[in-house]
Parts: sequence; structure tokens; C-alpha cells
Amino acid sequence: MEPPPFQDVQVFPELRRYIRRVIVTETGPMSPHAAMIAPTGYAYVGWVFRGTMATFVDDHPHATFTQPSVFIGGALNTEWVRVEYSERYGQILAEFTATGLFELLHVRGSQVAGIACHAEDLGLDGFAGHTKAAKEPQVGAYAAKAFQQTLCAFIPKAARASDYVRRAVDLFEAANGDVRIKDVAEAVGIRQDRLRRQFRDVVGLKPKSFVGALMLNQAMEILVGQKSGSLTDLAHAAGFYDQAHFIRAVRKMAKESPGAYVA
Repeated sequence: MEPPPFQDVQVFPELRRYIRRVIVTETGPMSPHAAMIAPTGYAYVGWVFRGTMATFVDDHPHATFTQPSVFIGGALNTEWVRVEYSERYGQILAEFTATGLFELLHVRGSQVAGIACHAEDLGLDGFAGHTKAAKEPQVGAYAAKAFQQTLCAFIPKAARASDYVRRAVDLFEAANGDVRIKDVAEAVGIRQDRLRRQFRDVVGLKPKSFVGALMLNQAMEILVGQKSGSLTDLAHAAGFYDQAHFIRAVRKMAKESPGAYVA
């Protein structure tokens, strides 16, 4: 099965503190589609407004969402997820910032790390309008706008993650993960063990797993953007100490060697 088309749409300015990107997925009537979704280290919220989506982890059935439903997906750092979409499928996916799930929806990352579940299972009743059949067929552009408007309704009651976690996230992301956790803990003024606990509770990943995901994201971006150059140069550009670590990281993310990935 072919992968479905994905389209990024502009995130509302008032949501940018909480949402990194918004993606529309729509398929036509011809045939079902499938895609392998790479772990990015960030959680997400999705709205299935048409059709059915089934997810598989390591080829084992994980969760199925049928229109109309809203689901929350926790942060992943190593597991790939295979997603199968029905024909005539429609979905809006909003990827949170590292602290966005906790701050906007009051859901701790540790609650949903590595899983996907219906929003109502977490007591999130603010999505009720998106879990009822629409009177008119939804289309991607309209659905994306409507879903972001619903997310905006959560802003007045938004929480704030601890300054320690927020500052640590900023430092990790600024370095694309290429920074020692010990140095970040010292920079934000907290013991490393306390940072580990607070970070995992809010983000859903330990700092080590989060920086690993950031480095993998950077590696994939560099591979896509630079089709030439030695593997050693690409490895150093991505923040890896040597070519061997870089190759292992790309194999984990892309399930193939760097050379095969860019071929």
C-alpha cells in the first residue's frame, strides 16, 4: 500500500507555545494506504474526521480509531508505528511541543508515554464536538481550522511546566540533543536525578531518551538535505562523535543504512 499524502498547515499563533506542527492527511476512494511513522520524541493529538486508522507496533495491533474520534499519542523515542488508513480517510494531527501536552491539556507525558488512546479515556471532554458525526462532510482545510479553534479553547486554563523542565527542553533543543545532561542540570540549577524525574513526568521521556530522539531527528534532516558528503562529515554535522554511532542511529530510525536511505 502507498503512503497517504501529508500536508503541513500553519499553526495558529496563539497555539505555538503548545503545538509544533499541524498536519492534514486525506486519502481518496481508490485504495487503502499505509505509512511507517518514525518516533520524534514528541506527543500528539489527532482527530479522525473520516474513515478508520489502525496502528501497529512491531507488527502487533495497537489501537484503532474510527470517525469521529479524537486520540492522544504519547511520546516515542525508539518504536516505529505502522499506520493503515482506510480509503476516503481524513485526519488532523497536531504535534505538541515537549511540554505542550501537559500545559495545554493537563495530561502528564508519563501517563501516555508509548501509547495511543481516546481523548475521553483521559477525561478530556473539551473535544466533544469532534466525536460526533458531522452534519456535512469535513474537508482538510476546514477541519484543520476547526480543530485548532477547539485547541485554543483550552488556553485560558493552560498550566505551566516547571521552569527547570522548560529551560532544560530549550537547552536540549537548541543543541539538537548534542549536550550532556549533567551540564544541562547544572545550567538550570537542579540535581540530575530530580531533573530526570520531573522531565519524564511532564514530557513522557527521560532526558537521555529525549536527546537521543532529537539527535535522530537531526540526523534524518541532514540526510534528506545533504545527498553528498562523507558519512564522517554528516555524522559530525548531526552531533555524533563518530561514523559508527551515526550509522547505528540512522538504522534505528530509518530501518536501513544511510546510503540506502538517500539512494
